[in-house]
Amino acid sequence: MAAIDFPASPTNGQLFSPSNGGTYQWNGTFWLPIGNTTATIWVGDTPPASPIANQFWFNSALGQTFIWYNDGSTTQWVPANPTTVLTQPGTGDFCAYSTLASIAAAATVVVTGYTVGLGNAGGWLNTVNGRYIPPAGRYVLQGYMQTYSSASLIIAASGLRKNGVDIPGANFTSTSPALNNRCETSVSAIVDANGTDYFELTAYAHVTSAATQVSFMAFPLGGIKGPPGDPGTVDGGKYIRCLFATNTVGAVGAFTTAIITQTHNDTGTALVGNTWTPPAGRWHVNWVFNVGSAGINGILLAGPSLAGAAPSTMAVYNVPVGNFEGSLSGSDIIDFNGSTTLSFQYFFSGAANYGTRGACWTAHRIR
Repeated sequence: MAAIDFPASPTNGQLFSPSNGGTYQWNGTFWLPIGNTTATIWVGDTPPASPIANQFWFNSALGQTFIWYNDGSTTQWVPANPTTVLTQPGTGDFCAYSTLASIAAAATVVVTGYTVGLGNAGGWLNTVNGRYIPPAGRYVLQGYMQTYSSASLIIAASGLRKNGVDIPGANFTSTSPALNNRCETSVSAIVDANGTDYFELTAYAHVTSAATQVSFMAFPLGGIKGPPGDPGTVDGGKYIRCLFATNTVGAVGAFTTAIITQTHNDTGTALVGNTWTPPAGRWHVNWVFNVGSAGINGILLAGPSLAGAAPSTMAVYNVPVGNFEGSLSGSDIIDFNGSTTLSFQYFFSGAANYGTRGACWTAHRIR
């Protein structure tokens, strides 16, 4: 997609004639068409439904002006002032944390009482009731919880919800080995929002917990641009999401390919068995992997496998004692050539009496 390459530092009143044959004048804020071009300016969070040639749209959510531009082969919205788009933050992004005094026994609660650490410029996260209502778009959600009990071991869980309903695969249960031992959980999901959808992070404990620390964050997926002239992402924000199977046992002391089930895929290439071939480009791969052991301890490794080889990027978790469930998470940015396959492999150093406990992996395109 070609964009009009406007001068980077125009002076007020400066004229510019790009290759489309029109003439534009800088008014101190954006470039206006003059001469034989005609345009109107549309103001709103979304563009007009039927734009005319050279029409301007001021995106009030981004604070950025775009022009409906024909480059000779295609017509699209392009920045009218590329120098400002680089400084605009994403919308819908935030990072927040909360401390719950306790979680009642056998209760699942929506986390509330957040303190915002970063972002949330539009107030998308309601810090009082814990609901996150972002603008329409696609987002990555992540949550983390740490808790314990001074009376006994504790089984704790966290999860993500959309409009009050659990998001499949976006939940995890963990068990502490003994009283006063901390129990940690981490969850993530890629979600589509329509502008009124709300999302929440939940917490659970099977016995009354002590103080519980929680973090919740989100950021949008979409066009990622570099210097002026960079066309940005191709198919930015498209992703695949798969769930790991539960209660499967792999080889001991050797890597095993994880069994997966696809829950979302708009990338254009299908999952074949437990293997996926990403389209050529740069992808952000993220995984959360859970395991449980019965009477043994050991080291758990898990990570992405390229073309069937053992993972070169792995997350590591030390299962401290038997009858314990734990999770590990990791991420990597990988360039794919369109023919290299992607699967996931895991490794456990203990004996055979262990099993996977599910969770998920996602890959979304960033370049």
